[in-house]
Amino acid sequence: MPPPGASRYMSLFPIGPLKVNVKLPAGASGKSLRLLVADHNASVSVNNGWANFEVKSVADHEVVVLT
Repeated sequence: MPPPGASRYMSLFPIGPLKVNVKLPAGASGKSLRLLVADHNASVSVNNGWANFEVKSVADHEVVVLT
């Protein structure tokens, strides 16, 4: 049973696209990017030590593996 004041049903509303910039640690190439929840590879560009990529849509959560 949900807590008082909470609904029994939860709706998820996807957001996106999301532009993401990640500062890479020394020695990391950032050449490969995998979205685990969406279950696909995505393109990534690296400029001046930053990995830049876009996540098209997130409904609940996403896990990004950047190697």
